[in-house]
Amino acid sequence: MRFRTIVICYLIIMVAIFALLWTQGRSGNSYERNMLRYNQLRQEAEDAYNNGGAIPEKCEIIELNDPHYLGSVNQAFKKNSLVMDIFSDEDGSIVAKVVIPDSEEYIKEMRAEFYRKSLMIWGITAIGGSLILLFVYVAMIRPFKKLKGFAGAVAKGNLDMPLKMNRNNYFGAFTESFDIMREELIASRESLAAANKARHETVAELSHDIRTPVATIKATCDVLEIKSKDPDTLAKVRVISSKADTIDRLVGNMLTATLEELENLSVEVSEQPSTLISDMIETLKIYGDIRVEGEIPGCLLLYDPLRLEQVIDNIVNNSLKYAGTAVTFTPRVNDDGLLLTIRDYGSGIPDDEIAVVTEKFYRGHNSAAKPGTGLGLYLAETFMRAMGGEMVLHNDGGLVVELFIRKAGARKSPVAVESFEAADE
Repeated sequence: MRFRTIVICYLIIMVAIFALLWTQGRSGNSYERNMLRYNQLRQEAEDAYNNGGAIPEKCEIIELNDPHYLGSVNQAFKKNSLVMDIFSDEDGSIVAKVVIPDSEEYIKEMRAEFYRKSLMIWGITAIGGSLILLFVYVAMIRPFKKLKGFAGAVAKGNLDMPLKMNRNNYFGAFTESFDIMREELIASRESLAAANKARHETVAELSHDIRTPVATIKATCDVLEIKSKDPDTLAKVRVISSKADTIDRLVGNMLTATLEELENLSVEVSEQPSTLISDMIETLKIYGDIRVEGEIPGCLLLYDPLRLEQVIDNIVNNSLKYAGTAVTFTPRVNDDGLLLTIRDYGSGIPDDEIAVVTEKFYRGHNSAAKPGTGLGLYLAETFMRAMGGEMVLHNDGGLVVELFIRKAGARKSPVAVESFEAADE
């Protein structure tokens, strides 16, 4: 139960008790004779008379041998007082009368006195309860409220505001622990910032170191293109020069992305001719047995040439590395776009791994002896989605990878690959 609710309930109860006492104290209710009380007063008066003690307050004793006995008794009856007998301890005979005031005014006065005392007790209780509630709030509730506000500020990343401590309250050590936690979070944030800075500096240094030999390779290719007369050699030199350009652009990406931030790599989709894809496939033939079944019709497609080349290179490299067989490209075109099927003839991917093989850093059980980071297929799927296309993997006499690339102006369909399968059926 919240502290505010407790305070409200306490106030309601105290007000109700006060109203009840005030109403009873001010009421003019008729009175009734309390014979038990009267007999008690009579007994006290009798003991006092026989033993010489003090007569009860406002009571009067009239002895039988008093010359004004009858007059005093009649006067008592006229005042509506109660007259009772007092007996002797020696022989049990009546020796006197005790007059007990019994008028309505007297009863009201006694009742008023009772309620005055009751209200006084209520006041003391109310003050004491209020002081207890105040103590609970100051010593317990308010420190917790401060901790709540502090925790909210920490959750929002505000670590610069220290938490004031009061070692005299019950939660002083607890508060100190929270402030120590704040200081540790500040230290952790500073360490993380320093680590990020060092990482980016390392990436920048590596980029510079890699670009230097790449520039040397490009310069050598330029020299070979000028001096060489053999057409086959010139073709190979141009492939090396083209790949050096690709490496140079990829290294540039390292300045803004790390392995943990690969999704930040930019993808710039634009209208590009399909003939560029044919050129990408053609340059791969130098690496192994690359086959193309059919030709890619001329059309405008939506893709990023650099990213699509990465996708195709990653898929082909995986097939050559793990399957070690020929790789076949089969292009197909419909109204929505181009479906490029890439097939190898190895053992494929186990059925229990094919659903997770495109996850970041995942490597299959057969990759332990092979170099790699588990990023190739992850990057390929990421780039295809960023370009508005699709990548689907399945086994069919080897691994089959289907890449769908949209045509310029075509609608973006989430089941574009399935549309080709439906056409086959």
